[in-house]
Amino acid sequence: MAWSQSRQFLGLAVVLSAPYLAACTAQPSPKTVVDQVASADGPTASDAGKSSSASQTEEVEPVAVPIAGSDLVEAKATGVVKAPIEKLRVAIHKFEDYPQFMPEYSDAKILAPLPSGNSKVYMEITTLGGVAKMYANVEILPARKDGEREVHEARFLDGNVKQFKALWTLKELPADRTELTLQVFLHPSLPLPDFLVNKANLDGAKKGLIAMKKRAEAMP
Repeated sequence: MAWSQSRQFLGLAVVLSAPYLAACTAQPSPKTVVDQVASADGPTASDAGKSSSASQTEEVEPVAVPIAGSDLVEAKATGVVKAPIEKLRVAIHKFEDYPQFMPEYSDAKILAPLPSGNSKVYMEITTLGGVAKMYANVEILPARKDGEREVHEARFLDGNVKQFKALWTLKELPADRTELTLQVFLHPSLPLPDFLVNKANLDGAKKGLIAMKKRAEAMP
C-alpha cells in the first residue's frame, strides 16, 4: 500500500519546544539553564502562528509513561480526529509541510537512503530569533500493524540530543474519524533536571497531537 511505502515522519518537532530550545545557547551554569527553560515555558510568537488556541489544547491531556530504572517518562497524547485515516497518513508522512503548522519547526529534508533502504530524515527546530537550534537525524521505519492500529515510528540516529523516540499510532473509527496517538521521548544534551525534561515532553506531545489534528481536519 502507498501509505506504508511512504517512510516520511515527523517525530522530532513535536517535542523540541521552547522549554528545551531556550537553553540551547551557552549558559554560565546549570541553574541559569534551568531558569531560562522555566521562563521560556510560555507561548511564543511562532506558537501563536502555528499551534492551536488555548481552548483547543484543553481537549487533549497527555499522560506519562514511566521509563524503567529512571525518573524520566515518555509522553503520550491521544485524541479523536474528525478526518478519515487516509488523511492522517498523508498529513503525517508529508513532513516537508511541517514548518507550516508545527510549533518551532524550521526545517526537514530526506537525506540519502540508509543501507537498509529506509529513509533518513533530518529535522530541525529553531527558536530565540534563530539563535537556538536543535536537530536530529532519524531512521523512518516501515509502518506496521498492531492489532487494529497502525504504528509509524522514527528511530534516533544522531544529533545534538541524547535520545529521541517518536511514534504515531492510528486507529480507524466509524463516521470518517480516526483515533490518533502520539508517544514521544526526547532527552536533550543540556543540564536540565528530570522534571523539566518530563514537562517539556508532555507539553510537546500535546501540542504536536493538536497541530496534526487541526492539519488533517483542514485538508480538502
